Amino acid sequence: MGTVKLKVDPDKDLFLKSDYFDNQFFTFGSFEVQGHKMDYLFHMEAFQLPGQEERLFSHFAFLDETLGEYAETTQVVDMEGIRIDPDRFAIRLPDAEISGDMNKLHIFARMDYLTLDVDVSPYRPVLPLAQDGVFPDKDLDLTGFSYPYCLTTGKLTLANSMMLVRGDSWYVRTWQRRLPRMIFPKTIVRMLERKMTKEDGTGMFLRGMLCFVMSDYSVLDICFSFREGRETSIGSLMYSNGNQVRLSIPDLAPTVIEFLKKVDDEPQTPLIFKLDFDEYDLKVRTGIIPKRQEGIFNTLPDFHFFEGLTKMHGRRGEDKLTGYAYINIMGCP
Repeated sequence: MGTVKLKVDPDKDLFLKSDYFDNQFFTFGSFEVQGHKMDYLFHMEAFQLPGQEERLFSHFAFLDETLGEYAETTQVVDMEGIRIDPDRFAIRLPDAEISGDMNKLHIFARMDYLTLDVDVSPYRPVLPLAQDGVFPDKDLDLTGFSYPYCLTTGKLTLANSMMLVRGDSWYVRTWQRRLPRMIFPKTIVRMLERKMTKEDGTGMFLRGMLCFVMSDYSVLDICFSFREGRETSIGSLMYSNGNQVRLSIPDLAPTVIEFLKKVDDEPQTPLIFKLDFDEYDLKVRTGIIPKRQEGIFNTLPDFHFFEGLTKMHGRRGEDKLTGYAYINIMGCP
């Protein structure tokens, strides 16, 4: 990582930033309970579109890999009436909460018959979004960091059965400027006023995040943007000992563009990524039918947001890799 000065402070930047269009908090992880491999995704986001009041989005998804059972719930609420303490980090909804500090974050999420109530504590180094924490596409104005290794302890309640949880999670924190101060092809608002259909994709805006947790205890973190026909991407590989290396990322936008061309007519269209990093003898493969989050940007009809948790497989040299991945795609197709 060299001597690059970080422009993020995990303790201070944990709090909501009131002068930003978008504040996002993710945790996703895996644990084993009574012989069942289980994965979860918790996503909370505060956002404010031009001319609208600030709103809060919460998404909770849970996968029992052993049984192949999947459940999820999403809610979007107005910020009015939600108390956010400026001195102590806590955002609470009736069925969702994130609170605490960077020594120990508390995650609470509930749906129907299932409740997850855990503490998430980082135990390996922070992974900034880029070397300094600021994404290199300056017009996107995206900043963030993550902790890919977090001890996760607490309890899981299924129906009337309470079980203790111990596993790992990945915590992600990002924030982005208000839309009027963001310069996309001209502005995203202007983009949405006219349908962009150029074959070369120059009229599109995309942003994506891919996070892979692999069975050799390494993690792969990728973020990319695509606008005016140009892709910008960053990627980091963090080993189990905390050492990090920067990766050259193959173009991802063509894969996403092909997916977006089909998904409106064929909602079960899979999004498939095949990534090869020859310099580290690493190959990663994953596929997902991501959740379309319709509630978050429903006033912007041409703005799409997909996310989901899925399995991955790959190979490092001759060794096989398995694991899971979180994928987040948003933009104007």
